[in-house]
Amino acid sequence: MGGKGQKTRSDILMAGARLFSLHGYSETSMNDILENTSISKGAFYYHFKSKRDMVIAVLEKLREDYEREVFEPVRARPDPAERFKNLLGLLSELSESGRWDYCRLLGRLTQEFSRQEDELGDEIAETMKWVVDFWAEVIEDAQAAAALRDDIAAKALAELGVTLYLGAISQQTKSADEATDLRELLHNFYTLLIR
Repeated sequence: MGGKGQKTRSDILMAGARLFSLHGYSETSMNDILENTSISKGAFYYHFKSKRDMVIAVLEKLREDYEREVFEPVRARPDPAERFKNLLGLLSELSESGRWDYCRLLGRLTQEFSRQEDELGDEIAETMKWVVDFWAEVIEDAQAAAALRDDIAAKALAELGVTLYLGAISQQTKSADEATDLRELLHNFYTLLIR
């Protein structure tokens, strides 16, 4: 599949990520997806077997984009303390850009499928674990460089940080004066951890 077919698939994935991040999986209908992509049902089923198949493809795209947009630039920083600061800054910047629905999507799907034991629930849990493990890796490196406090395990701090961040993202659907300021929240989290 190339050219127009690949663009159609990409458009469907982007629309799906946005809709699932705003409304969740269960509350997003096939009609919502079709209306937001202006494609026929046949075109959708050419690319995906089902809505479930599509959300798994959205999660695969999320991992690809996270790797390219977040993990690679953070890992490229030589200073471990700067890596952690860069991780928080990149996530704030991407989330505030309006073109990055993945954080809210991951939070929404994790909440919706946290107790579901099937392929989709497992895929979401594995994706969340992958994100937390990356945060833990970055925090552990900064702890080893004596840049962050080390009296709390890196994994526990990573779980706390990701949870705080995804919670703040979920608040972004509120009005601007009620929404949590992501940069301030992440700066405060960083301030709690520095030596």
